[in-house]
Amino acid sequence: MSTAENQFCTWVGRRASDITEDGGISHFTCFHDSGDGYERLGAHRSPSVDHEEEAADVAQILWDMAEKDASTRLGTNTERYVVIAYRDVGGTEEEDSQYSFTLHGRNRRLSAIGDSEPATEKGVLGQQMRVIGELHKLLADVNQSTNQQLTSENARLANRLKSEEEMRLKSFEIMQDLMDRKQDRDLNRAEAEQRAKRVDQVAEFALSMMPLMMAKFFGTSAGTFGNLPAGVGNAARDQSVAKVIKALSEDEVAKIAEHLEPPNRLAFFELYQSYATDLKKAEKEKPPELQDEAVTGKQPTTH
Repeated sequence: MSTAENQFCTWVGRRASDITEDGGISHFTCFHDSGDGYERLGAHRSPSVDHEEEAADVAQILWDMAEKDASTRLGTNTERYVVIAYRDVGGTEEEDSQYSFTLHGRNRRLSAIGDSEPATEKGVLGQQMRVIGELHKLLADVNQSTNQQLTSENARLANRLKSEEEMRLKSFEIMQDLMDRKQDRDLNRAEAEQRAKRVDQVAEFALSMMPLMMAKFFGTSAGTFGNLPAGVGNAARDQSVAKVIKALSEDEVAKIAEHLEPPNRLAFFELYQSYATDLKKAEKEKPPELQDEAVTGKQPTTH
């Protein structure tokens, strides 16, 4: 190690003896200046006031820190160092002043002492292997970083695809449910229309066959029911059918049904039940004393 510069030792002594109202210098810190920022190497407390020998020792310690660091750095000829003095102000350390100097790097120092021996084949091979190893390490780090980024992006895209697929399936289910409901409504409407059409057909069939059946099985005349003119309205036709239904007993209904084919028999019973229900409902709406017990099934009210 070399001896610290006299100018540097003088600066350390002056800073140590500079006592102000804010306080004195608490310590010195040595930094390596790379141009992009400072790298802290070490620190030492401030020497006692008016002790030049102690100040020179502190300066030498800081100088040795810088020289030791310069000896470990390769590929440069000159290294820049900065020593900063910190003052204790109210319990807070603040930068007071600094001193900059330069030292020769390892290559320059080796050259200065006459080390001009050429590199050996083993040394060159070892250096190349170290460089290749560093390159491989760098490539491995880059590859690992890239893989992590790709894995993260792949997971994000997979989650997005899964979310979109779930939304598409949910939309499809909603659409399918709406279509099923529409189909049910269409089937119910078609069934209702078919039932109404069947009732009309049965009514027309019963209306046309009723007088013949009455005359054949019971020897009764068709009366008003059989003399309906062609083109009579639906209301008049329903009233005529209702009169016949009201006049039929359970035995008469059974006898008529026995002479009908199964499909016609079922249609006849549906027609009979429909008109019988309407007659009961109409009778129940009348005053009690005017109700027909044969229709409602109740005894007439007496006063």
